[in-house]
Amino acid sequence: MSSSVEGAPAAASGRGRDPRTGRPVVGDQEVPPIALTDSELAEELLVAAVAAGRYRLERSRASFANPACATDAGWSPASRRSKSGSVSGMERTRIDKWLWAARFFKTRGAATQAVLGGRAHVNGVRVKPSHEVRPGDTVEVTTRSEKHTVDVVAIADRRGPAAAGAALYVETPESIRAREQASLERRLASQPGLGFGGRPTKLDRRRLDALRRANRKSR
Repeated sequence: MSSSVEGAPAAASGRGRDPRTGRPVVGDQEVPPIALTDSELAEELLVAAVAAGRYRLERSRASFANPACATDAGWSPASRRSKSGSVSGMERTRIDKWLWAARFFKTRGAATQAVLGGRAHVNGVRVKPSHEVRPGDTVEVTTRSEKHTVDVVAIADRRGPAAAGAALYVETPESIRAREQASLERRLASQPGLGFGGRPTKLDRRRLDALRRANRKSR
């Protein structure tokens, strides 16, 4: 019975792996990469992919635990979350995208149509949908019967939850007072048709019938 040493080439076939490099060897010669069989090449690629995946996973975990660890690689949790619109390091974006992200309109198409229709102004000037807004700009937008005047404090080009949309702007006190006053006036205003009273009584119907008969006779 012949004994074999772990990591040494197999005696029968003369094939094995070098314990230092892990590459296949035939006899005492290391096989160059170009001479690998399909199965051995696939195994080498799988090992490399697994190692790379583990590295990326460990780097992401370390970056979330300590963002300073990802500065050298140009990657951080904030930059990853910016793709979903929750956190963004953008400095400017289109006005229609911003209105949609701030949840003034349900769709970006509705925001674009509002800008084209003159219902959105930036710093008091009517703009096109491609106009870019920045933090510090003042945006006036009319939605249905309400007019909002807000100051831009953050930029995003993707729609997120309601809390994320509300964090993109601060409404001015004058705008809040004007909207509350307009809402109060709408509630106190009488609805059309209320000044004519309710349904006519029997006496009212008899008088109307008599008036109609008189009009027919006069013709």
